[in-house]
Amino acid sequence: MKSAFLLLCTALLSGPLFAGDAAVIRGPFEKTIVLDGKLTAHLSEKVYAPRGDTWQIQIKWMAAEGSRVEPGDPLARFDNSGILDSLQRISDELAGKYQDVARKKAEADTQEHEKRIALKTAEINHEKAKIDASIPESLLKGVEYRDHQLALIKAEKDLEKAQLALDNQIANTKSELDKLNLEIQRKEAQYQQTRARARGMEITAKTGGYVLYAMMPWEGRKIQIGDNVPATTPVLSIPDMASLEVECFAGENEATWLHPGQSARMYLDAFPDTLFTGRVIEVSNRGEVRKRWGKAPTFKVRISLDEKDLDKMRSGMSIRTEITVISKEDLLLIPLETVHLEEGAYRVKPRGKDPVTVEPVAMNAFHLALSSDGPLKEGVRLEMTGDWSGGNHED
Repeated sequence: MKSAFLLLCTALLSGPLFAGDAAVIRGPFEKTIVLDGKLTAHLSEKVYAPRGDTWQIQIKWMAAEGSRVEPGDPLARFDNSGILDSLQRISDELAGKYQDVARKKAEADTQEHEKRIALKTAEINHEKAKIDASIPESLLKGVEYRDHQLALIKAEKDLEKAQLALDNQIANTKSELDKLNLEIQRKEAQYQQTRARARGMEITAKTGGYVLYAMMPWEGRKIQIGDNVPATTPVLSIPDMASLEVECFAGENEATWLHPGQSARMYLDAFPDTLFTGRVIEVSNRGEVRKRWGKAPTFKVRISLDEKDLDKMRSGMSIRTEITVISKEDLLLIPLETVHLEEGAYRVKPRGKDPVTVEPVAMNAFHLALSSDGPLKEGVRLEMTGDWSGGNHED
């Protein structure tokens, strides 16, 4: 405002103008980049949609946006009906596995008992056969002696088979029970994981602060209760107010003028009469296309705040930022209405003379700024572009 006032005073003091012309004046010059942005917390606790049984999950409840929460307070609750159904199914399957183990143990005990009785019987028969086979041949008839020897051989084989049957029974029982117990361990792990997922459907705050809803992807609106969102989608956050800063996006031409360290003046849309100051801390060197802003790339600009008014400021508030990229106290200034852009050259026409080419050192929304060693001097009258160029000037 001060610069515009000084320019106006200089123009008035230069004398009356002819209709349809303006004068070269001398005065202060500023080029200011104006960006719309928002307050954002560089650090925050973020809540993401958990993974459910399907690729999307419904938001059942969230703490009101703007409300203050303390550590341990509920933040969001997601639809857990599918997970609870899975939990019940796994619980039923686990109970069935425990029943299978109990039944297998009972069957195995019975079969092992039978095999032990068979082994005991084989041992008794073997001992009897040994005694019979030990009777000298001289005391028996030849056929009877041979029968006793054959009976001993058979008893030894029967004993070996009975022992092998018992060993196999014990080994098979152990193998089948190990397999069942492994299945139980897997089911128990699955049950605990599913139970943890069910608990994860209700999220509580780890830090204190104010709740801020995230934007719904591709829809340009805030996320709300009842929305179905893909897993890992940002849902809300609790900004760390101590890390508040301003985030803006500049066009490609604007970004070329910006660099860290430049001072900035900022006005919250909610409090337009309150001035906040800060400095540019980062200008992204890689553009990104934001669908709502067209196909041209934009560059993120981060600006620090010299002071934070936490009574007025909330993360997400819109803010207008003015960054002065050129500030000179004494330059020759030409109104843009007198400038014609012709084949890349800036041309003006002094009244009563031929057009001349000028080389500006800078340009803002109102003036071309010139150095003092050019063809024009302070006070020279210039014709408006439409009077001599055959058309309007071009920026």
